[in-house]
Amino acid sequence: MKKKNIYLSILFSLSLLLGQFLPIYAQDEEEIPEEVEIVEEVETEEEETSEEECLLNYLYVDMPVVKQNEEQSIVVSMSQEVDVIELQGSVQGESFTLQSTKHVSSFYEFKSVMKQEGNYSLETLRFVQDEKETILNLQQIGIQASFEVENVQMENLPVASVEENSKGEIEGAIEEALTQMDEEEITLNGEGKGELTVCLDPGHGAEDSGAVSVYGTYEKTYTLKVATFLKQFLEEYEKVHVVMTRYDDSINPSLSERAQIAAQHGADLFVSIHFNAYNGTMRGAEVYYPNANYRPDLGEQGKAVAANIEKELIGLGLTNRGIKIRVIDQYDPEWRDYAYPDGSYADYYGVIRHCKKLGIPGIIVEHCFIDNRNDFDAYMNSDDKLISLAQADCQGIVETYGLVKKGMNNNVLEGYSLSLDGRIGLNFYMSLKSSVQEDTNAYLEFTLPDGTISKTYVKEARQVEVDGKNHYVFPCFVSAKNMASTIQAKLVTSKDPEEIYSFSVKEYASYILNHENQYDTKDVEITKALLNYGASAQQYFQYETKNLPTVIQPIGNIDVSSYNQKVISNDPSISFVGARLILKSTLGMKLYFKGSGDFKIDSKTINTTSEGQYTVLMLEDINPVLLDHTYTITCKNFAMKYSPLSFVQAAQKNENTDLVQLTRALYDYYLKLNKKGSVPLSVIYSPEGYTYIMGDSHVSVAQMVDYYNAHTSGFDTFRDTAYNGIYAKEGISSIEQFCQIFMEEARAEGVNVEVAFVQSMLETGWLKYGGDVKPDQFNFGGLGATGGVPGNSFESIRMGIRAQIQHLKCYASEEALNNPCVDPRWWDALRGKAQYVEYLQASNNPSGYGWSTGSTYAQSLLSMLQQLRG
Repeated sequence: MKKKNIYLSILFSLSLLLGQFLPIYAQDEEEIPEEVEIVEEVETEEEETSEEECLLNYLYVDMPVVKQNEEQSIVVSMSQEVDVIELQGSVQGESFTLQSTKHVSSFYEFKSVMKQEGNYSLETLRFVQDEKETILNLQQIGIQASFEVENVQMENLPVASVEENSKGEIEGAIEEALTQMDEEEITLNGEGKGELTVCLDPGHGAEDSGAVSVYGTYEKTYTLKVATFLKQFLEEYEKVHVVMTRYDDSINPSLSERAQIAAQHGADLFVSIHFNAYNGTMRGAEVYYPNANYRPDLGEQGKAVAANIEKELIGLGLTNRGIKIRVIDQYDPEWRDYAYPDGSYADYYGVIRHCKKLGIPGIIVEHCFIDNRNDFDAYMNSDDKLISLAQADCQGIVETYGLVKKGMNNNVLEGYSLSLDGRIGLNFYMSLKSSVQEDTNAYLEFTLPDGTISKTYVKEARQVEVDGKNHYVFPCFVSAKNMASTIQAKLVTSKDPEEIYSFSVKEYASYILNHENQYDTKDVEITKALLNYGASAQQYFQYETKNLPTVIQPIGNIDVSSYNQKVISNDPSISFVGARLILKSTLGMKLYFKGSGDFKIDSKTINTTSEGQYTVLMLEDINPVLLDHTYTITCKNFAMKYSPLSFVQAAQKNENTDLVQLTRALYDYYLKLNKKGSVPLSVIYSPEGYTYIMGDSHVSVAQMVDYYNAHTSGFDTFRDTAYNGIYAKEGISSIEQFCQIFMEEARAEGVNVEVAFVQSMLETGWLKYGGDVKPDQFNFGGLGATGGVPGNSFESIRMGIRAQIQHLKCYASEEALNNPCVDPRWWDALRGKAQYVEYLQASNNPSGYGWSTGSTYAQSLLSMLQQLRG
């Protein structure tokens, strides 16, 4: 929730208005030892406070936004009484002064009716004591006090009234009002309302490396990675705004600057990302949260987040070191220099302390021990493992604030499928919220270029499951000439506002052509032919010729002589005159005859119509796949053979070159459709047209063998010749046997074998290795291998292949494994996060997950897939 800056209160005096305060400890933390080396030291750069500054305890602004002509109230608390006191500031470039309207002991109230709209900034406090005038610059001493006056009716907020009672009672009334406001905001966040702003703080940076890992790498690198992943995960949720204190390694803000960054963005939560270190002997995760002093409400908020994050981290297998607070040692002679404004003991850690002073709950997440080999190898030695840590942090925040993922409460257009079965059009694949599914009057309405409207009711829509998710399918088919035209789709329900989408067949088909390597070669060929056919139709009808779906590709002479119409038997009363082709989403034909009688097509009697002196037979919904079908037409003693290709053949003699081109393009489309073979109702692609990892394989073992042999030779020989023959010792003496295992394991889990196989060739350099992974590890997917770290090892070739394929399934599906799990990196956090080959590259993946961070990883896999599939 976007925190309303209901109050601005800063205490700059160390004077104890209500007596001596003692430090407060959390009872459930007493048994947790404090043996961990603290990397983050207490800041000591606080500037010395002048005597005049110490007179100001705090400044309280009642309402951050007031309506024009509404009364604003401001309270100033001084450590002792003064004679004259006034506030000065500016609004819209003009100065204003507020005089104290009520004075109770050392408390001063300023009430004023705000007449001018704008942003009011309080800049100085003037007071007189012992005939000495003092003017304090509020901004210079850290008080950013402002409020807005606008012409909008605001909600009623609890206020702190100032009455004729004692100093302590006035202060208590203010604190009670502040606490009430904070509780309301927490409740709103818990219901998932409003907007939550989270400031992520990647610890250290620039010249400050932080702790050093067991392998000599720096903590600052890992904190930045985890924070970046966490930012991506949090932004998947509704009404969540994420900022970071640093986005790269170029800066190292001070502890107070990090808190200021959070305050400047109105952060509701500050999360500092760290890794622990202690002589390489300690293990586990722990989270620090604010103590209960000064602002106990912030301590409670921080504790809730800390507890949920710790729960998620130990769910990954980390040792539970608990959630903790740490206060400055009361025996430290300088503890008062860091005390909170009310004189209470402050939090030890600088970022938590500074954030509390700015009204923000701050926590420090110590994920694991960077200098412990076991912790590092298990939780830090790859991006996948760092992603799991970030996912745990995210889930802890999600549970605390009741966040809802984007799209879960909305109707979502998940994707399209281009019809490649001869019909021209697209299918809309939509996930619908329950209220729309139950709405018997809800429908998707398509408006075609000619103004025609078609509706498909939700209750009548076909439902299919894609990637385990239910989709409602709404088809929209168009004529050939309308392929490039914009079509409007509108979801209409009984209650919700209409949702409107615009699309064209051209747009989706063009996407396919721009991403050819992501599609089956035959599908690309059909798409090209389809667009050429549409462009030719537009050209022939002179319809929107400036918006052709593609440049018309001329097609040379075609041979359809065998489809010339043939009269089998004559009847003087019946004669064939000619035909007309009708170009809709499918084809139609009108056949014109002289004479009348009972006409039959393929022995079936059909109805005829009349156009002038001609009798007309209508052939409807001809699928271009069946363009070569020959119909037998009879009437009385008349009989003839006719095919749609008979029309194409006759058109080749026509003087109209646009008609010649159109029929040749139609014929080419027919050839491409038939080259594909058995054509499904529609070819379903992912929403982006990406390549699925799961699904039936499209290559054989022989193709895999040929592909391997075309790129290398000498199976079971390696760059390091000391390993030559290692596969034969395991009973695998040929590439054929190796590929057969890939096929068997891929089929067992439903993974595309070609995806797994080309990935293994890419990761192992065609089984020659040469990197961190060695041949005798039987690790064919680079599992766990990062710079300088060799990764996982497996007991046999089959188990290594199985682990790779299972890890692909972990990424690409949420289905259970069929074989026992041998993948050491099988984590629930990865399930379903990379359904497509493209998403195996972390930079392409919206969730931030990825098998590899390489910038060309996906492109390499797709290029190899295209070669393998032929």
